[in-house]
Amino acid sequence: MRTSLLCLLSVVTMLNASSALAGKRSLGIEDIGSWKRITETVVSPDGEWIAYKTQPWQGDSKIFLCGKDGKKRFEANQGHKLAFSDDSRFLVFLISPKTEQLRELRLKKTHPDEMPRDELGILNIQSGKLDTIMGVDDYRLPRDWAQVGGPRSVVAERDPKRTRQSASLQKHGGWIAYQVDGGYGPSTGVIRLSNGTFKPTREWNGFALHLRNLEGGDDRFWPSVYDYRFAPKAKRLFYVSSPRGEQSVTEVYVCDVETGKTEPILHGGQDIRQMAVSENGDRVAFLRGPAGNSDKPKNFLLELWSGKGRTQTIATSRDPGVPKGWRINERGRISFSADGKKVFFGTAPVRPERDASVPDDDYPDVDIWHWNEGYLHSVHLANRTRELNRTYRAMVDLETGKLVQIETEEIPESTLLADGNAQQVLLHSSKPYELESMWDPIRFDVYLLDLATGVRQQILKGSCSRVRPSPGGKYLLWYDYADRSYHTYHVASGKRRRITTPKTLRADNETNTTFDYDPPYGVAGWMADDRAVLIYDRYDVWQVDPEGKTRPVNLTITGRRTRTVYRLIRFDGNEKALHEGSPQLLSGFNEGNRRAGYYRNKLGTPAEPRRLLEGDFRLSTPQKAKYARTVVYTKETFEQFPDLFASDLDFRESRRISDANPQQAEFRWGTAELVHWTSLDGRKLDGILFKPEGFDPSRKYPMIVQFFHKSSDQLHLHRTPEFHRSRIDYHFFVSNGYLVFNPDIYFDRGYIGESAYKSIMPGVTALIDKGFVDRERVGLQGHSYSGYQAAYLATRTNLFACIEAGAPVVNFFSAYGGIRWETGRSRAAQYEHDQTLGTIWEVPLRFLENSPLFAMDKVATPILIMHNDADGSVPWTQGIEYFIALRRLRKPAWMLNYNGEGHTLSKLKNKKDFQIRLFQFFGHYLKGHPMPPWMREGVPAVEKDHNLGYESP
Repeated sequence: MRTSLLCLLSVVTMLNASSALAGKRSLGIEDIGSWKRITETVVSPDGEWIAYKTQPWQGDSKIFLCGKDGKKRFEANQGHKLAFSDDSRFLVFLISPKTEQLRELRLKKTHPDEMPRDELGILNIQSGKLDTIMGVDDYRLPRDWAQVGGPRSVVAERDPKRTRQSASLQKHGGWIAYQVDGGYGPSTGVIRLSNGTFKPTREWNGFALHLRNLEGGDDRFWPSVYDYRFAPKAKRLFYVSSPRGEQSVTEVYVCDVETGKTEPILHGGQDIRQMAVSENGDRVAFLRGPAGNSDKPKNFLLELWSGKGRTQTIATSRDPGVPKGWRINERGRISFSADGKKVFFGTAPVRPERDASVPDDDYPDVDIWHWNEGYLHSVHLANRTRELNRTYRAMVDLETGKLVQIETEEIPESTLLADGNAQQVLLHSSKPYELESMWDPIRFDVYLLDLATGVRQQILKGSCSRVRPSPGGKYLLWYDYADRSYHTYHVASGKRRRITTPKTLRADNETNTTFDYDPPYGVAGWMADDRAVLIYDRYDVWQVDPEGKTRPVNLTITGRRTRTVYRLIRFDGNEKALHEGSPQLLSGFNEGNRRAGYYRNKLGTPAEPRRLLEGDFRLSTPQKAKYARTVVYTKETFEQFPDLFASDLDFRESRRISDANPQQAEFRWGTAELVHWTSLDGRKLDGILFKPEGFDPSRKYPMIVQFFHKSSDQLHLHRTPEFHRSRIDYHFFVSNGYLVFNPDIYFDRGYIGESAYKSIMPGVTALIDKGFVDRERVGLQGHSYSGYQAAYLATRTNLFACIEAGAPVVNFFSAYGGIRWETGRSRAAQYEHDQTLGTIWEVPLRFLENSPLFAMDKVATPILIMHNDADGSVPWTQGIEYFIALRRLRKPAWMLNYNGEGHTLSKLKNKKDFQIRLFQFFGHYLKGHPMPPWMREGVPAVEKDHNLGYESP
């Protein structure tokens, strides 16, 4: 009877599954292009409105405005750069031309100057009226003007349970500034184009700056403006105008936004650069140089406006403090200290120029590499443009007039303390360690510079980690890799203290199995007045005394016991310091069941965090309204797209805001589940098995093993369908009847390839033993680090029917001497500290054992390689070595080189092509599909511009 009942239940389950699948179809390659992502989300400051943008991989985007109740109020095509006015009454955005319109114009080879520009959209949320302005280049909204001249309309107190809101929002007209293309003036002549036709030459009129009252529509404008800034906390607009349309002949003005009064700060034909405005709008600094265009470096002056009248020059290149042969540089960013008493700017050496009498044709094109120079010469070449444009921070004290050169060529990095208010500046220099950084992690000498005396004091020598100041500037904090502990330096007293030990707080990464040094989990933040620092271990948040007088206190207490990783959530715009006794929102992730949640804890008080929302899903970091308790977050699983939800800080009730991909219901989808097995060396491992919708355990399915390090924590990652840059698209393959297995790997240091074998192979065989995997139809796919491991596995097993290896290293000897051309850095360090734990001369057998190239004669699996000729991480010669070896041994192999692409694919057309070829490659070997022409006979070079080899003619 029991057996009959079970059979009946099984039949009912199968019938229900079949019914659910009825009418659904598998994802096609073109379907992926229509899939949308949510690429912009903004919450109105009062928390009543949410605007977001959906963007398909191909086609036009769309923006939506919804209330926090989830009701849609507005939508528009091609909107982007969404923003609310600070009073929450207007939604502002740019509107791009239609995708198809731009495509047609590009086909007609329309000149870039004649391509249509964006429009500006201004939506009055209450009335629903939309105004659009054509030809807009950019716009800016004031940041905090809803509070200028009056009390805060909505105040979110530190305790999120206690908020107060004024009876009604402050009613006032918000403002916006935007630039409109001024077009071209009358013809000044003609030029002959390459096609033989003639085109009139006209001067461009630059951008007109408009200042508009959002409420009343009052619009003022000024022609030929190329830079403008709102004061953050004062109703002032500053702009730089070029009356004759030339940036090198400019004037500076300040406009009182409420009265409309505009006054010149500086005029008379100057070249103005790098304008900076103080928080209260009472000071403006900028660089002033001689008018006119010149290839020669200009002598710029640092100018200051102090709230009235005209500017005064506060620094020149000839002033004491500026090094000899240096000048104030126009590329250096200008900023004020938080208290407005200091101005920071950039200087740089005047670079020598080649003798003008030597033409280019007579000057040799040569790079000279020196064995004893600092960074490898390829690093210098990669950084050449950046270094030629580098500026070095300097400061003028506005009270004393003293100029101090803070950064130098020998000590080129600085960090301000207390937002620049402190009299000390933190300095880092890696110069003494540049040579050895070719094979070791970079190290730093660390200093404190006294701005009053100019005295520089060394704090650390050869530190492997950067030093960070506390928000108030009282302490410097760093992690020491040698003793796996945090240390502080008290700036006033000069005392150094070790504030953690591995016994009191294990701050180093416990799960690192690759590199031979363990990085820390990180710092959560500082308490107010620098009283304590919050530091993470693997699971919990600890409060640590920067003086080291008391033991660290575990604030979340239960993280390790429950295997829940707690992390603080810091909202954008939050205060830099945290306040004791304040409720704090936390994220939580359970390593055992992979559940995620939001929690609350009170800072300074050890307690188990209170659960607000938790479940079998993945959560984003929420966005909070500026002046209200409203939060917006996403919730996702492999089956559920990360749509937007709105709630408050208690998360008792959530409303769904978006429905980005309703078409998903039309397709066969899939499920994700954790699977477990034991590695060949006895370790318990996890992985994810992705199954097609309607999975039938009595059938046998083809399976693709795709992996990278440890991925089981991504059980609930949705993995939005996409033309992926380097791997198979999971949904595409699962929807088309494949199983996809994503196994975790535990690495034995120095034996990366064999570690993959010991971790992956028992996982694969464990699934085969379950009876639903077709043993003859298992494929493997990996890229970069896992591309190497895929190549290694091909030499160790014949289980796989086919393998795709992307950007794989196959020869550790030649790879050790290779260069990451994007950065110019040597690859030696990753071998000496990760993959082999030694040099070629110290452990040559380990290099040999780890290199698939020397066991290529054992390969019996068809191999597809993707390695691109502009790969800046793994030299593409590794892919060539791989292909040449297989070809010489007469093994079936193909190599894809996407011209000009890097380590992964960036162009949509190439990513789409790669997915098509992956689908055809695995389809042939795992499903018996006909071999496409590109696999059967290849594509001759003379046919590459018209024959993709997808289908038989």
